[in-house]
Amino acid sequence: MSALRAAGVSKVFRFGTNIPSEGDFVSVIFILKPAVPLTENLANQIKLLKGSNLKREFHVWYVPKKNSLCEKVLEREGVWGDITFRNYSMGFIPLENTYMSLESLDFVRNCFVYNDPSDLYNVAMYLWEFQKHFGQIPELLGKGDAAKIVIELLIKIRRENEDNDSPV
Repeated sequence: MSALRAAGVSKVFRFGTNIPSEGDFVSVIFILKPAVPLTENLANQIKLLKGSNLKREFHVWYVPKKNSLCEKVLEREGVWGDITFRNYSMGFIPLENTYMSLESLDFVRNCFVYNDPSDLYNVAMYLWEFQKHFGQIPELLGKGDAAKIVIELLIKIRRENEDNDSPV
């Protein structure tokens, strides 16, 4: 909360509660997972706030990134053009000194039931970001096809970034 206040946030509301439309605030930022029910709630909230006389800016930060289903919901509800979007990747969340979590509740379902490898890419990107801050991990160990894909993606990301860092 202190980081939000330092950034100039004056009031924080829990998502799903009605934001009072009478407030004198101009900018509204929503931070949410890319889920259809949450996005439908978001569209209703924006329509409610648009009904007031104040002209407002709406910003939506999807964690970790927006998806096409949410875009379609916002288009269908007629609020797509009123929103500025940003993907916000939280990365690893340290729970203890030697334990970190992605807090990705849908990882197993997305990866192994729906065969969606995007979460594996996110893991590789988080590992890359971690290594940029703390140095390269000398040995990565993993088990299974998913771990192999993550390591291959991490190597690819590392090579791409090394190429980008070289002078042209």
